[in-house]
Amino acid sequence: MSNMDSSIRKVNSNGSVANKIQNNLEFKIITGELAPGEKFPSIRELAETYKIGTVTAQAIVTNLSKDEIITKKPGVGFFVMPYVKGKLVQKHTSECKKMLKRVIEYAVRFGLDPEAIVAEVFKEENIKG
Repeated sequence: MSNMDSSIRKVNSNGSVANKIQNNLEFKIITGELAPGEKFPSIRELAETYKIGTVTAQAIVTNLSKDEIITKKPGVGFFVMPYVKGKLVQKHTSECKKMLKRVIEYAVRFGLDPEAIVAEVFKEENIKG
């Protein structure tokens, strides 16, 4: 299990475990760890990997299928959809913009300089690749 997998429950305490795992799986698609056309883990594999129940794993698979991130081939399993990486990058870029906007609004409310905060966040040594 990767460091990202083991720490998934610690990230963003506002989201459900299923949302966090779905975001982790989408990250794996964006980075190419799960490539378009590649077989996606089964519900049982997801449950074992992330130490969740099969009902939660099924909900994740249902969401990813509904969002056309994965597709089911009857009798074979689930597969990552082609051309989905750009869709996921756009989705998560939009989410990041929303979060950054909330941070800036919070800073302004407390009289802080939002430009200084953004500059501090984006200092080269603060950004880990």
